[in-house]
Amino acid sequence: MENLIINNVTVTVIFNRDKRLEKGAPTAAVTIRVYAPKEGTTHIDTGVKVDKTNFQDKHKYWIKTNFPNATAHNLKILNILSKITNEVIRCDLANEKFSLNMIQINGMEAQKIIKTKKPDNTCFLTFFKMELEKKDVRESTKGTYQTVLTQLSKHYHQLPFTKLDYNFIKDFDSKLQTENVTNNGRIGYLRILKVFLTEAVNCQFISPETLVQINRFKIKKEETKRKELCQNEILILENYQTEDKKKELICDFFLFALYTGLAYSDASNLLKDEISNTQEHGFVICKRRKKTNEISTIPIALLFEGKAVALIEKYKNADSIFCFPALVRTNFRYFLTQFFESLNFKPYTMHCARHTFASHCINNGLDKNLLQKMLGHTQSATTDIYAKVNIGGIVSGIKKSNLVSN
Repeated sequence: MENLIINNVTVTVIFNRDKRLEKGAPTAAVTIRVYAPKEGTTHIDTGVKVDKTNFQDKHKYWIKTNFPNATAHNLKILNILSKITNEVIRCDLANEKFSLNMIQINGMEAQKIIKTKKPDNTCFLTFFKMELEKKDVRESTKGTYQTVLTQLSKHYHQLPFTKLDYNFIKDFDSKLQTENVTNNGRIGYLRILKVFLTEAVNCQFISPETLVQINRFKIKKEETKRKELCQNEILILENYQTEDKKKELICDFFLFALYTGLAYSDASNLLKDEISNTQEHGFVICKRRKKTNEISTIPIALLFEGKAVALIEKYKNADSIFCFPALVRTNFRYFLTQFFESLNFKPYTMHCARHTFASHCINNGLDKNLLQKMLGHTQSATTDIYAKVNIGGIVSGIKKSNLVSN
């Protein structure tokens, strides 16, 4: 069961609000979060404790049925939830204004009120922080939102709601430019900022007219030219030889990402258990992506002549659960930049290896739906970026046609 919204009051059942497990046991409290516009958030302890694997927030019931006393726990949560929602509905029918205090007054006195926050109705930064805390989004998305808040806090020590207008958004964009944020990066910052400005409108801290004024500020999106390695550069890396073990690992790990299409965060944390050796298809990676939570299924024995398999065997270590040494998980981007500078290459990043993999697959006729499964994309539109016709695809298509004489 996801967020329950009644008359602008949001009620959510959450697990491990404090991100801290109980001492001596892998369990944490299940609480109910109630958010009321202009008042803030209250967290109510249900008295139920469970481990992460047995909690589900997007199903009919919250505690999985195989957990001890699951039925009693679910009924307990449901009973508290019903009291809250009934009070919200009662206020709505009686044309009364709902208040968080009513939760404590009407039948909830036996429950522990953990924390009540009241938003600052004068400061947008405080409001942004509070809204961020209750956002039910992926951790990676939350991290992106936090980056925007950090930039705002850096440039504005105080940001009253009364100062939010067209001139503010224009000034913030200018400050982002001084931070050398790219054109499309600034567009992303402003898009996120407008999400929280919309919440401010919903909470009646700013007027809809103010948001309309802010939305008039536009930044023209630039077409991003995605970098990928040419065949000659790949050959140089494959034939690279050095006695420096650190540089050798940097080169090998980059090639592994290129051979598999795995993003840096997934390749660097690839576990031995996430690779299986099947009789029919050889070595296959089944990795749940950190960014999208989608499964990437990659038959590496069939791609790039199985060169990724050889690299896994090369760095196999009986004392580690990971496929690659710890170096690839520590400041690797910095080491990679230095490595490519020593070769007089363009400043390629790990994501360029992923682009190269995708373009290689498309140019060699792989169906984009299958590529989506390998890359672990949630949306097919993301994969479509690589399906755009490029010079490699044109040349490959011409050679396969009857246009070239034998």
